[in-house]
Amino acid sequence: MILCFDLTRISSLQKLYGWIDLLKEGGAWGNKDIRFFLVGTKCDLVANNPSAIAPDQVDIFKKEFNIDLYFETSALDSNGVSDLFNQVASSMVELENKN
Repeated sequence: MILCFDLTRISSLQKLYGWIDLLKEGGAWGNKDIRFFLVGTKCDLVANNPSAIAPDQVDIFKKEFNIDLYFETSALDSNGVSDLFNQVASSMVELENKN
């Protein structure tokens, strides 16, 4: 499952708390057969952007929810997109082989 937020808007990271609550209610959060990927989008807009989310805020979020799989991506220049989808594919194969 891919949880995305906009690296230039802290409100988008804060909205993930609500999504995670829904995942907990539905039983998906904590399910060992589901991998969670945290993805910060618009990484091309972070440099010299005073409203950009500080890396330590992302680290706090990752630690709070025990998320190891974190990627920063840009749709504009495709930065990080291939890495993300390669890791998603690898995780799917790994889970399939495990079952």
